[in-house]
Amino acid sequence: MKRSRLFKYKYFMLLLIIMTCFFTVHIVKAVTAATTATTATPDPGSDSDPVITQSYVDQKIAELGVKLDAANTTINDLTQKLSDSNQKIAKITEANDLLNKQIKDIDPESFKFQPVELKAGQMLIAGASAELIVRSGQAKAIAGKFGGLSDITAAKGTDLGAGAAIADNHLLLVSRDDGRGIKAVTGCWLIVKGTYTIKDK
Repeated sequence: MKRSRLFKYKYFMLLLIIMTCFFTVHIVKAVTAATTATTATPDPGSDSDPVITQSYVDQKIAELGVKLDAANTTINDLTQKLSDSNQKIAKITEANDLLNKQIKDIDPESFKFQPVELKAGQMLIAGASAELIVRSGQAKAIAGKFGGLSDITAAKGTDLGAGAAIADNHLLLVSRDDGRGIKAVTGCWLIVKGTYTIKDK
């Protein structure tokens, strides 16, 4: 009799334990789900999800607009500076090309004394920085718009004006390209360094 009652209680206790475990598992799942939902989506207006007013949004948009205007101004300034730099580079390149062309056009022989023969009445018109030496014959100076020939061989140097007689073996310097030169009275031989042109009567 006692054994039969004990057997009944034993099944009851087992059933009670199973039900307790079942409810415990469900309660734990429900609490976990509620905690996850609270963490993922905070309540509107709480510290985790503050309410944003229209004035706050307008203020931030205005601040972004000011920053955007400043950025556009900076971009425009940089674009203008780049354009100015490109123009300067183009001018420098053009000047450099012109200089290179002038250098290529220079005759190396113009840096040496070259013998030149003038017939009576012919004129030698020298370029700027040309150097002249009459070796033989009679010649007279041709003055330019701003002066005559510099006779740097003469004592203390002498400026030879238009029609002045030129001594043989005197070094003459032409300072400007303004029509200065030598006119042969008789047949002459001279040596010339620099550029020049020969004209007849």
